[in-house]
Amino acid sequence: MNLNALLGPGFALVAFTAVGLVLTLLAVAVVYALRLQPQGARTPRVASTPASDSSSGLPEHLVVLLAAAATAAVGRSRIRRVRRLPAADLPSSPWSVTGRAVLQGSHVVPTHAPKP
Repeated sequence: MNLNALLGPGFALVAFTAVGLVLTLLAVAVVYALRLQPQGARTPRVASTPASDSSSGLPEHLVVLLAAAATAAVGRSRIRRVRRLPAADLPSSPWSVTGRAVLQGSHVVPTHAPKP
């Protein structure tokens, strides 16, 4: 059964609009919550967690948002390390290019004949 035929062609547009609206409202709520916090107020820190360490070079609020997203997606989670990936325009070593090609080549997607 075709889901588009069942729900109608405009359903996807309405669903994406609703998700976008909810995310926008959430972002506005976070901004206003941060503005309402007094300037001198300190937020409690978790003692000696590697993710809250500033060695990653990421702002702490970004690490907190990543932790919240991971918890929402998979349930209870613990972030052990956060690091930036190198930019795509930087040259890669031959070892990493070969390893990537071997890994991607091992994931063969079977092709199915179309149903009449």
